Amino acid sequence: APQTASAACLRSFAYWNPAFLDSRRLLNAQTGEIVDVEVTDRGEETLEIEGTPVPAQRYSLQLDEGPIELWYARENVQWLALEAAAKGGRTLRYEPVHLPFGLPGQDRRLATN
Repeated sequence: APQTASAACLRSFAYWNPAFLDSRRLLNAQTGEIVDVEVTDRGEETLEIEGTPVPAQRYSLQLDEGPIELWYARENVQWLALEAAAKGGRTLRYEPVHLPFGLPGQDRRLATN
């Protein structure tokens, strides 16, 4: 039988919060189930966002359904991208269209009238 959320300090799959990478069990907020996970540091990679190279750290989050690949900016640990297998042999990938605020090369000017 699936477990329900009752553990102290249980985290969810909140990719924006890199602290969840220290977890071995996560709450699936869609089903209410507690899921066993294994996180592996896959090393440094460089992502290109708007033509700007962004140094990133890659992690693999292993689930029974398969891995979820995650990339975080090395400079400020900001979530940059996610990749996972989808139905029909397709790949689901989230990544920013624009360089996230606070990363090198990001234009910090504000629009003014």
